[in-house]
Amino acid sequence: MIDSEMSCLSKFQKYVLMLMRLRLDVEFTYLGLFFRVCRTTASRAFYEVLPIMNGRFECLIHWPSREKQYANMPLQFRESYSGRKIAVIVDCFEVAIWSAPQIPWLLPKSFPATSMATA
Repeated sequence: MIDSEMSCLSKFQKYVLMLMRLRLDVEFTYLGLFFRVCRTTASRAFYEVLPIMNGRFECLIHWPSREKQYANMPLQFRESYSGRKIAVIVDCFEVAIWSAPQIPWLLPKSFPATSMATA
């Protein structure tokens, strides 16, 4: 990771930026505003740190074989998806919250246009 005097973000800031992007799905425009850099600098910092984090943490991620996934799949899924090559079934749901977040860039994430929840 480049951390020279010419870099406007420290190593720690780049790491936090990457975690915010991954965990909160914050756009690079907002990350740039948050860290007081331009959008492209935020994007470059993210893509600079991502391969480093991948190299450090790939040993912690275990992906089971298709056979193990199929064996542990609920019966209804096995019946619905038998014979198909499926690696992942993502189950998404919304949780109603009672108040809007105080941070402006989290508002669209908390109350998407398609959501039935109201602030």
